[in-house]
Amino acid sequence: MNRILVQPWALDAARRTRTEPRIAQHLVKVLRIEVGQVLRAALVGQGTCDAEVVNLSGAEVELQLGEVTPVARPRLSLVLAVPRPKALSRAVQVAASFGLRELCLLNTWRVDASYFQSHKLSPAALEIDALLGCEQGCQVHPPVISVHRYFSEFVETVLRARRRSEPERRWVVAHPGAPEGLERVAPEGDRVATTLVLGPDGGFIERELETFRSAGAQLAHGGAAILRTEAAVAAMLSQLQLLGRLVQSSG
Repeated sequence: MNRILVQPWALDAARRTRTEPRIAQHLVKVLRIEVGQVLRAALVGQGTCDAEVVNLSGAEVELQLGEVTPVARPRLSLVLAVPRPKALSRAVQVAASFGLRELCLLNTWRVDASYFQSHKLSPAALEIDALLGCEQGCQVHPPVISVHRYFSEFVETVLRARRRSEPERRWVVAHPGAPEGLERVAPEGDRVATTLVLGPDGGFIERELETFRSAGAQLAHGGAAILRTEAAVAAMLSQLQLLGRLVQSSG
């Protein structure tokens, strides 16, 4: 845990909050905090702040939050074919740690239908994984998460609608066989609004790729290696952020 996330509804009138047991245990047993110590925190959906430890009592830690410095929402979004349940939590946490505006979990031809029976796809489980990822990556804005069981419906009702409402947003489908690399297709990286689309282990079938292309998405590879889902999430998101930093530093 690299930043304590505090929900706005958990603050009292004096801007104090009591942490949940999971966070309190980490603060006391791992970080060995003391009263008066100042920690890194964030008010979810708003910005970063300091948090002073004002009381240690049993399984609770009471914090006094300082002034909040606003943080803008990320521009980057991710569409991810639903991975195996064993990998789902890791993939969501990794993705959230990079900072996402939105995470869409998508059914595709190579996604096993049984995956949708997993409790890891429940809203509560996904919310927890997203918060854990944000804590790890020092993010302020947990992604908005949605689950889409029908590929064609997603393309028609979500992708095409977003293309109309956000014509400046770039849609990039990661595909090992793409003729161009990410640096050619998305040279500004996350400096512009971008939605990255990642397929399942085994990749998208050709019909799915053609559907994405016809809806205005571009194909790009991230290198010669063919990666498992959670590795691909980290590799492609980090490449987009690196490209964004390079553009910023050269400007």
